[in-house]
Amino acid sequence: MPVTELLTLSKSSLEKGIYAALESYANVHRGSGHFSHITTHIFDEARNHVLNYLNLDHKKYLAIFTTPFGEKAFKSQFDEVHVRVIGSDEIGLALGVRVLVIKKSDIPKGEPSVSGGGTAKLTSADWVIWARNAEKFEAGTPAVINILYYTRALIAIKSDGMKPMNFALKEDTANSSFDEEWRNLSGLELLEKVQQSMIGANYMVPTMQGLQPFVNLDNSASTPTYDLIWSIFNKALSLSQEAQQKMIRHTRKVLADFVNAPESEYDVLFASNTTEAINLLARSFENAGEAGKIMNSSMEHTSNDLPWRLLNNHELIRLSADNDGFFSTEEIEQKLLTYTSNGQPASASIKLVAITGASNVMGVCNNIKEISRIVHKHGALLMVDAAQLIAHRSIDMVDWGIDFMVFSGHKIYAPFGSGALLARRGLLNFSKEQLDEIRHDGDENAAGIIALGKSLTMMQRIGMDLIEEEEQKITAYALAEMSKVKGMRIRGIDAHDHPEITNKLGVILFDIEGKMADVISKKLMHQSGIGTRYGCHCAHIMVKQVSGVGPKLEKFQWLMQSVLPNMQLPGLSRVSFGLQTTTEDIDRLCDGLKHISLNSKEDAFAVKMDVVKKQVSELLNAVGKTVFELE
Repeated sequence: MPVTELLTLSKSSLEKGIYAALESYANVHRGSGHFSHITTHIFDEARNHVLNYLNLDHKKYLAIFTTPFGEKAFKSQFDEVHVRVIGSDEIGLALGVRVLVIKKSDIPKGEPSVSGGGTAKLTSADWVIWARNAEKFEAGTPAVINILYYTRALIAIKSDGMKPMNFALKEDTANSSFDEEWRNLSGLELLEKVQQSMIGANYMVPTMQGLQPFVNLDNSASTPTYDLIWSIFNKALSLSQEAQQKMIRHTRKVLADFVNAPESEYDVLFASNTTEAINLLARSFENAGEAGKIMNSSMEHTSNDLPWRLLNNHELIRLSADNDGFFSTEEIEQKLLTYTSNGQPASASIKLVAITGASNVMGVCNNIKEISRIVHKHGALLMVDAAQLIAHRSIDMVDWGIDFMVFSGHKIYAPFGSGALLARRGLLNFSKEQLDEIRHDGDENAAGIIALGKSLTMMQRIGMDLIEEEEQKITAYALAEMSKVKGMRIRGIDAHDHPEITNKLGVILFDIEGKMADVISKKLMHQSGIGTRYGCHCAHIMVKQVSGVGPKLEKFQWLMQSVLPNMQLPGLSRVSFGLQTTTEDIDRLCDGLKHISLNSKEDAFAVKMDVVKKQVSELLNAVGKTVFELE
């Protein structure tokens, strides 16, 4: 068989396997739904397949998935540790994947080279318990689909004996005919088309009630994608490097337009996710060589907390948030006055205010424009973590006065390992050579960037005002219906007629009196086929605040985690909505919650759950077989 035919067959087989992963895609680790369990299972299986490719013993070696940036950071910090590196660039796939293969006995202790989401198991304002093994070095949401694509390519190479650099077919131009039927759609008509083509919709999962279509209410962790974006991603992998670079330049323009960040005023650096983008910005401040202070808030995701804690020569100051998730502009002004007035030296001043645009736990949007006015009045710069904001509300970087902004594509229906740091020109402390290297590393994931660009285009054509309007309806409906559940305790804005309801996204943090959060979420999974998330949601300080966890209990948690690292700690459950969420989904959620609040027959539940757990395990293995086995 000619090599071109072999390559075509292998690529077609690859796409079928990865599509199976997308049908049940969710964020890895700590999720409670079937999709999170499946994705975590096949993500962990990918490590074993990489070791098989290298003929290494699983018991002695560990595969850590990272990016070009992560690889360099690891080598820089742990230069004495021997690692073997293999990357997607070596087999001609524009995926931005690196794998660090290391002996388990050589895994570095202490702080990770890149910190943020997922690298810590538990945090307080003053201490951190780091995650173990690979997780500590896989900052932020991993590019699961890219990693699976790459891993499956390695399997094909080993199986068929292909030459790595010949794996990807290259074309000079993209045939755009596959999106012909989408071209004239916009507004509500386009929204409905997107909803109908969501990959994984109506996916049947085992529950105590038999097979039911899975309901994804964990969109704040990661969003699914739909047929058009998947097609774009695949097409991008087959483009020539010249064509890929052309499309990346186009995506920069699309992004600049989407958030009103004119290219003449802002630079766009692509990164793998929000966590990596914030770490890039932290390196920039470190490069400045000047001591100073950074201010974030008690509501931040660990991605916007840990990088600033570990920053050399900088002290972290925290702004408080009330139990609804709102900042006090008076406190912001007072803190800035304290550190920038009265003739204090520059080393004592606040250089940067780094805050969330929308909280991943409280779901509220603060007034960024007013905060920016105060921040700039006192000579500081403003960074906005827009990971939870960008898919839900319009953003105007110029009008709001944002100096830096970060976000992830997997939060906006493009879960292919791309995100961005937007920076006002002239503010980044990198040499031209460093910037070129950063840009080159980020651009390596060309397929992910191009898919992100198309997703932003589609959101713009639907209209962010319409997206906000539809989400407000779903959120108000959910708050009204959830409040009818006996023992329900919603944290933060808890009513559809709350005066600040227009500033709340479709994110609801809750528990039920007398029920542990993990029990609630697991029962929603096994009884009702609903995916939610529980725990501290990488926003440990805020979740402990609204849960009433004081200093003594927090210290006890630290002690217990240090002694018994597998112990389940208290937390809260969370539901979060996406473009595909319907009132029927909310009804099913509330029926499940009512059943949980009233049902005390735990023994009968345990027997039934054992049966469902076995069925779920069979499902995990079946999906893994489909993803990794070549036809």
